[in-house]
Amino acid sequence: MVISCCDSRVHVTAIFGAEQGEFFIHRNIANLVPAYQPDGEAHGTSAAVEYAVTALNVSHIIVLGHSSCGGVKGCHDMCTGLAPELEKSSSFVGRWMDILRPGFERVKHMPDEVERVARLEREAVMVSIENLMTFPFVNSAVDKNELTLHGLWTDIAEGTLEQFDVATQDFVRI
Repeated sequence: MVISCCDSRVHVTAIFGAEQGEFFIHRNIANLVPAYQPDGEAHGTSAAVEYAVTALNVSHIIVLGHSSCGGVKGCHDMCTGLAPELEKSSSFVGRWMDILRPGFERVKHMPDEVERVARLEREAVMVSIENLMTFPFVNSAVDKNELTLHGLWTDIAEGTLEQFDVATQDFVRI
């Protein structure tokens, strides 16, 4: 399974040199996965994860972030007060971006805005990986070594790919 951004510049099959149908792909704004919340409401991303893990028995979930992500920039602007319209409770985008607030908290100390937003793009991947582990069926499959989670980020302009490295706790070019 690949969870990627709905940005049309992110071509999952091209990035991995795959054929159509090789991946179960779910796309949303900023490639975010919410925390597990069984409240009886409609949850598109959560439903896709549940289906992939419990019905398709996928052995890998890749969360794929990317450069120049408008959703991530929107979260940054919301968290810094530059997009007050996203703070309204009626904003679907704003409530979706709330998922990334913990990531913003980890990068808000960075003085350079460009670097901060670029780091927040990678944090979106990590927040999603963390949230995936709150799903009991994901956690169980990972514990049984039936499922592996991967955090990746691609630079659209350069065509490069980075992977989160557990040893260094950072993204490294692959």
